[in-house]
Amino acid sequence: MRMKNQGDATLILCDYGQVLAGFDRDRCAVSFERLLGRPIPQAGAELLEQLLQPFEAGTLTPEQFLDEVREPLGLRHTRDETLFREAWCLILWALVDSIAVLRRRLGTPGLQVHIVTNTDPWRLAYASDTLGMADLFGSCTASFEDGVTPKGRDSSMWQEARRRAEAALGESGKRVIGIDDLEQNLSPALLDGTLTHGIVFRDAAQLEQELQALGI
Repeated sequence: MRMKNQGDATLILCDYGQVLAGFDRDRCAVSFERLLGRPIPQAGAELLEQLLQPFEAGTLTPEQFLDEVREPLGLRHTRDETLFREAWCLILWALVDSIAVLRRRLGTPGLQVHIVTNTDPWRLAYASDTLGMADLFGSCTASFEDGVTPKGRDSSMWQEARRRAEAALGESGKRVIGIDDLEQNLSPALLDGTLTHGIVFRDAAQLEQELQALGI
C-alpha cells in the first residue's frame, strides 16, 4: 500500500503491562498452588525467573519454554500444563480506566492505535482472549517477534510498530506518540525521532489529560 503524506495522521503506540493491564509476578506462585493443589517447587520458581526474559525476547518458543519447565515444575499431564499456563497469565488484570481512554480514540479518522509490548505469546494472547482487549490488540508489535529487540535496549520495536501502524492507516504519521510506564523504554525512540512525543504513564487521568493537551 502506498501511503499518503497528508500530514495530520496521529499514531498512538501504547504499552501493555502497567498501562492497559496491571501485573504482579508473585501472583503466579499463588495461582499455581491454588490451581494445581501444591506449592510451586522452589527450583521451578527460580527457573521461571531465569527464563522470563528469553521467553519475552523470543529466544524460547512456547513449546521450548514448556519443555524447560515441565520437569522442574512437576507437570505430569496435559491438564497440569494447561493449569500452569493459566497461572502464568493470572499475574495480569485489566486497568479499565486507561483502557477506556484508548477506546475513546478508536475509530477516530486519521488516528491509529497500536500496542507495543515486552511480553511473551501466552500473556499477549491473554489480553485478547481473557481480558477482553481484542479491539485494542488487533494491531500489535511484541518483543518475541523476529526482527525486534525488547524495549529499553533500542528503538527497534517502536520503529516496527510505527511502520505497521502507518501501513494500517495508509498515511505517514505526523505525530507519533509513545506511551509507556518506563521512561527508559521511550528514550531511544524519542532520541532517534521514531517517536515525536512520549508520555510516561502514571494513571488514566494523567493519560487523558496529556492526550487532550496534544489535541487528541
